[in-house]
Amino acid sequence: ALASVVVTSRPHRLATCWVVIILSPERNIGNHINRDWKIRIVPLYSEANGPVNLRNVRMTQITEIDPVTANQWANDGEAILIDVREQSELTQASVNGAIHVPMSSFDQSLIPVDSGKKIVIFCAHGQRSLQVSQHLIANGILTEAHNLTGGLAAWLEAGLPVESNP
Repeated sequence: ALASVVVTSRPHRLATCWVVIILSPERNIGNHINRDWKIRIVPLYSEANGPVNLRNVRMTQITEIDPVTANQWANDGEAILIDVREQSELTQASVNGAIHVPMSSFDQSLIPVDSGKKIVIFCAHGQRSLQVSQHLIANGILTEAHNLTGGLAAWLEAGLPVESNP
């Protein structure tokens, strides 16, 4: 099954326009996205490059990832964690080893795109990190990103390790 929708967004300073294609593995499309579904982003326009010729677009992907898997990937050296929460939110807790790139002053040059590792992006609850993932995909900075489902709240709920900050 296949569904697509054109989405336009202006999250903070990140402006993009893309087609979201949801692919379901041998299931009818229902009202809820199944964890097995893949979300692929095909950019139509990027501020950096203008209109995109869809004939030359390589399919890209954002995958929702649970905190336990993200933690295991990070511990095994398979992934880099990117925290897009604001500086003031770090006082609650931070994930050891995560690279802090606040969404409000987002600097995409801080994303290690050539590391050969999976990039897992997270925020407090998973919404801002999804917007950042979409921006990175739509502007061709990444071809694959992993959004931490539920963000730091889900990480804490799973009992995973964090650093307390004063």
